Amino acid sequence: MSSFLTNDDYLIISRLLSFFSSSYGSNGRLKLIQTLDNSMSICTSISSRIQYQLK
Repeated sequence: MSSFLTNDDYLIISRLLSFFSSSYGSNGRLKLIQTLDNSMSICTSISSRIQYQLK
């Protein structure tokens, strides 16, 4: 997974982490992971819907 990430990606992720940790305190990392999980599942459902319509 880490091989796909560039330095810019690391910068963005670290900024996201610092933002979430400053906003949510100790729960920030967990909140960020939940947010990423939600967005990934949304993307997955959208792509599967598109593939279903293309059939």
